Amino acid sequence: MQFTASLLALALAFTGTQAAALEERQAVGVVFAQFFAGTGCEGNFVEDTAFVQDGTGACVPNTITTPFQSIRVITNTATRTLHLYSRSNCTVNAGPGLPAGNVITYAPGETGCKHPVGGIGSSQFDL
Repeated sequence: MQFTASLLALALAFTGTQAAALEERQAVGVVFAQFFAGTGCEGNFVEDTAFVQDGTGACVPNTITTPFQSIRVITNTATRTLHLYSRSNCTVNAGPGLPAGNVITYAPGETGCKHPVGGIGSSQFDL
């Protein structure tokens, strides 16, 4: 009887550990941002969006078409840094004779207002 109880306790402990590890891997970080017409996150509110940290590090094209001058991150539950690029290919590199792009970053948990020079063409989380 005591052996069975010990075995059952061990099995339950293992199952709990596995469930916690699975839950941690499946946790999704989200950066919720608002876009404004004026610099300094002032002026008319233009749009809002959520940047979802899916764990792939994929380059995501910007879908906001309304012109904006500043971005305010309201909520940031990401565990990786978010990069917002002015170019559509998640890089600041340009071909010969072309101007380089710009990037702004939000570290995990960072919120606040920033002015993305050149707008936002794409976004990407670190792996």
